[in-house]
Amino acid sequence: IAAQVRSWVDAAAPGAVLDARDAPGAPSNATRVALSHLANATFPPIGFVRRHIYWKHDFGDAAMHPIEVGPALVPAALHVAGRGSGLSGYSAARMFGWTSQMLVAPEIAVVGRPPRGFGEGVTFHSRKNALRRLLNHAEVALLEATIGYIHTEGYDIEYRPGHGFYCDWETHDESECDWQWTDAVEAFAHRCLRDVDSVWPFDERHLLNVTANERMGGRELRQKMADLADAINEHKQPGKLPA
Repeated sequence: IAAQVRSWVDAAAPGAVLDARDAPGAPSNATRVALSHLANATFPPIGFVRRHIYWKHDFGDAAMHPIEVGPALVPAALHVAGRGSGLSGYSAARMFGWTSQMLVAPEIAVVGRPPRGFGEGVTFHSRKNALRRLLNHAEVALLEATIGYIHTEGYDIEYRPGHGFYCDWETHDESECDWQWTDAVEAFAHRCLRDVDSVWPFDERHLLNVTANERMGGRELRQKMADLADAINEHKQPGKLPA
C-alpha cells in the first residue's frame, strides 16, 4: 500500500489537492499511515492541510527557486480555502496590472480561519465579511486589490503608463504623469474584460452587495467598486456568464 500511495502522490501535478479518500487502499489504516509518513518526511512531497486533505509540492526539488514555490501553491490554497477566498494585496494587484511587484509568499484572503499546512509559502489574511462567499476567486481578488489600492496610495506607482522620469514637464503639467484611479480601471478593463475568448468571471451586482458589508475602505471603497462595476457593465460580452 505504501508503494502504491507514493506512486499516486508522484503522479499528481505540483499544486494539486489530494484527498486521502481517493488514495490507493483507502480507507484502510495503511493508506493513512503512508500519507502521514510522506507528509512528515525530511523532504516531504505533500503537505497536510486538514483531515483527509493534502497538497502536492516540490520542496524537495533543489531546482525549484524559492520565488517559484509560492505561486505554485496558490491553486491548492484557493481550492482548500473555498468560496470567498482570493488573492490579496500586491498579489491581487499584479493580477489586474496594477503593479509589477511579485511577492515570494503570495497573499490570499479567506473568510474565517485560514487553512493550515502551507507553511511560509503562502500568507493568509482572515476576513469577517461572510457575504464574500457569494464571490468567486477573481471577484475576491478584485475587491482585495481595490482595498490595497486605497491603503497603499495606488501601490506606490508613481507614473502613468507611457510616462516616466524623463518626461518633458515643460510641455505639460507634472500631475498629468501621476498614476490615477482611472488608469487602474482602464488597466483592469484592458486585461480582464476585453478578451472575447475568456470566461466572464465578474458579476457587478454581487461585488456591490458584498462591498456594502465591508468594514475596510469605507466610502472610498464603495465609490471605487462602483467605478469598477460600471466598467464591468460597459464591457459585458453577449453570452458570457459569471464563472
